[in-house]
Amino acid sequence: MAIARNRWVIFGISMLVWFCGCASGPSSVPIAPSSPWIDSLLGGPSHVSIVARPSAFMHDRYWGPALQRTIAKSKRDDLDETPPDQLAAFFQSSQLEAFVGVRDFARLERAPRDQINAETINYVLVVRGLPPVDPLRLTTKRGDPQFSAPARLASGVLEYPPSPPFVRRKQGLATWLYVMPDGTWVGVDQVTAQRARGIYSQTGTAPPPMRMESEHLFAAFVDRWSVEAATKRAEARDETWRRDLTAGGLILHGGRDGAIEIVLDYASDAAADRAKDWTGATLQATCQKHELACLLVKTAIRDVKLAQDGRRFGITFFLSELLLQRLSEGS
Repeated sequence: MAIARNRWVIFGISMLVWFCGCASGPSSVPIAPSSPWIDSLLGGPSHVSIVARPSAFMHDRYWGPALQRTIAKSKRDDLDETPPDQLAAFFQSSQLEAFVGVRDFARLERAPRDQINAETINYVLVVRGLPPVDPLRLTTKRGDPQFSAPARLASGVLEYPPSPPFVRRKQGLATWLYVMPDGTWVGVDQVTAQRARGIYSQTGTAPPPMRMESEHLFAAFVDRWSVEAATKRAEARDETWRRDLTAGGLILHGGRDGAIEIVLDYASDAAADRAKDWTGATLQATCQKHELACLLVKTAIRDVKLAQDGRRFGITFFLSELLLQRLSEGS
């Protein structure tokens, strides 16, 4: 996010000013998804929304091997995480969604990461198309069970409360799990569980899926308030690109193109046009100052497309054949 502090982060789109100034429109997926079920569970809108297709991701010709290698080499030391061998089934699920609401933006901007708790954020996780998994067999790396015995609600939904040791350590963020009759998992934080219990006592219908375009493997969307919080934490100074910004997103495309797309929504067409002009001017100035770096970037990115469709401004990076080959090799 700290674009003004370190402009090396924008070399990835340096070819924009050389190879293209237009393209077909950016992705049309809703960048700030909102629906009654999200709002009713979170108690307000989702400020950060993530959707992924784990099974499609794992089987993608290029991104799959890279993801598998990343998982194999991961050495996170959080003892409250799920052991890797227990996560295998989740990477076979058809779709995973996460929605995060922010209760206290001021605290989110300032608080150390280990002090962010249920007073700061709340969340909803949805796992669809999951192979049979017994929640009671899921543990932490400490060996503690993550869930206690379930209660069956009137609708037929199974409610799994988090285990007491897990609750004590997670500052209200331990997951309460609701398993729908069709096998869909819905996980929420402790405060959100109060609303979830009321809702899923009345219905056993799984929430509707978040829409993605057919070639998308992963997408993450944030609203304006989350962008502001993140840039303040990063101490980014240049405000031109985020002036009148209402939402932003990152989309990973699968298939032969292996593209990465950034989409930004603005309050008006004029604001989107201003951001596009600023991006072009900034890239041109950066490449003139660091010509060698721009040439090196071309070995990884074969083309860049910039597109504007009304209030939406998008940049798509098409990876080079060399980089795609390295990804397919798991490098």
